[in-house]
Amino acid sequence: MTGRLLVGLVLAGCTDAPLSSMGHMTEGWIAAIPDPTTTTTAAPPATVGLLLTHEEKTVEWVNDELGDPLSAIPQDVVAAVWARSNKQDRYVQASRSEMAVALPGLEFPELIPEDVAFVTSQLVFDPTTGKLSADAAAAFGLWSVKPYSKSRSVAQLAVLMVAAAEMPSEPFVVDNVPEDENGDTRCEDLAGSTVEECTPLTLSDGCPAWSLNVTDGWRLVWSERSYEYDLFVRGTDNADLLARMAGSCGELPPVIPLLAGADLAGAPAEGGTDEPVEAASP
Repeated sequence: MTGRLLVGLVLAGCTDAPLSSMGHMTEGWIAAIPDPTTTTTAAPPATVGLLLTHEEKTVEWVNDELGDPLSAIPQDVVAAVWARSNKQDRYVQASRSEMAVALPGLEFPELIPEDVAFVTSQLVFDPTTGKLSADAAAAFGLWSVKPYSKSRSVAQLAVLMVAAAEMPSEPFVVDNVPEDENGDTRCEDLAGSTVEECTPLTLSDGCPAWSLNVTDGWRLVWSERSYEYDLFVRGTDNADLLARMAGSCGELPPVIPLLAGADLAGAPAEGGTDEPVEAASP
């Protein structure tokens, strides 16, 4: 329990809420969700940062062609994105401007793998409710070629899933002794059938994170502000690469200035990520 309480104190200094258990969410990212049947036309190039060892390059944020939101109210934008979906898929394509309004304060890394040429962005819904999902509200796919033109195992270099952080529950204590005083239980929470190794670490900003060696790449899980981030990079054994990406995260910039009245500093609006929702894949 003392260990858990100490972790809670550290998290409190880094984020509005500590990481909630994301369970085995990552296990179905790549294989379980089919590619969308619709084809997205590439938008004009937008500049996204690269790893520090390379020169800046241009990538296409393919969903920017979907346009800018008509409202500055997160719930309205979420409803508008869901309205154009087929009401069955969890992942629904959304532009950067829509993502920025729907999830105020959402961050995206400025540093990305050198071979990334395209980025896709989606809001994630629960089809039974039409609201943002509790286990993942947003998803980003980083691709080497035009998205969905080749299999994910070949073309999708990285996936970033984002969920709303939950408030910590009171630790369970027996005879004044914390149940987890001898260790960090987050690795146990995150470990699934694809996890070969899990190591707690501290990011450059002092916040705790969990680095996971998985069978087809590497994962990093951390929390910033009101969101939990779960980054997967395929085919790498370089844990430092993911830590650098996480450390480079900044607030997702919309393509145009946000509409008057948008909440830039707050957490997801009430009624946003509090209820489950699903849509099309990263």
